[in-house]
Amino acid sequence: MPTNKPKVQIILDEDIYIKLKEIAEKDKRSISQMGGIIIEKYVEEYEAEHKREERKNSLGKSSDSRTG
Repeated sequence: MPTNKPKVQIILDEDIYIKLKEIAEKDKRSISQMGGIIIEKYVEEYEAEHKREERKNSLGKSSDSRTG
């Protein structure tokens, strides 16, 4: 099915490609769909982790200013 979504090309080591292909087949998805799902999950985890770090940093700065 055609899409207007942005496209990305990646180069993988053969062993990673084979594992990705096996995972996609088990989930009845294309390699492209599986790659998109994996990347989306990573981005969500990355953003969540960095938001936690930002909160920690802002809490640390606000407590520093109270003691100064």
